Amino acid sequence: MSPLFFLFVVGVASLAQGDDTPRYTVVSDNETCLILSASITFNLTVNETFYSGSFDDNSSSIGSCDGDLHEITITANATGNETQDFTLSFQFIHDTSTKMWRAGLVTFYVGMVDVEANLTLVHGRLHQSYMCPETEISLGMDNSTTGTVTMRNFQVQPFGVKDDNFSRHVMSCSMVQPHTNNTVPIAVGAALGGLVLSVIVAYLIGRSRSNRRGYQAV
Repeated sequence: MSPLFFLFVVGVASLAQGDDTPRYTVVSDNETCLILSASITFNLTVNETFYSGSFDDNSSSIGSCDGDLHEITITANATGNETQDFTLSFQFIHDTSTKMWRAGLVTFYVGMVDVEANLTLVHGRLHQSYMCPETEISLGMDNSTTGTVTMRNFQVQPFGVKDDNFSRHVMSCSMVQPHTNNTVPIAVGAALGGLVLSVIVAYLIGRSRSNRRGYQAV
């Protein structure tokens, strides 16, 4: 695993008031600059060795807020054939041209295995948090490494934190679902509709001609 360097250190997670979801923070110059709240569990199979675990209020976190790149790494204890620590690291990037932030690389480490993934839909405006009831990260690298990280009650604000709390402006995952391209279904439906209409018209024309010949015979 490549070495990680952090400018600022934070302690263990705290629980949000009235909520049992663990909350992790990064502090810079005595001010909170990143908040991440989630109940995180994982399962991972590496070369037939199974690992599982969860992050709780005893999990520790470190991180940095360096200009347009903010990072946080959460560390907890895993259970498996051998008990060991595991870490989950998040990167968040601020785009100064759009005044938006987005999630960058997500890195999961356990059992000498380093797995990277992306949370492409996690983003928001500068002073906005992102929230989703459940977010799942696939850990599949190849046939020898498979698993998932599940984050429930997930909320994160990596930029523009004020008063040590989430902003009241929230981007919900229901607002950023991937756009579905309807061009192909519409084209197929139109073609089928045209075919049905052609069959009906042909039937009516044939029936009309048949009736006409019947009248002439009479």
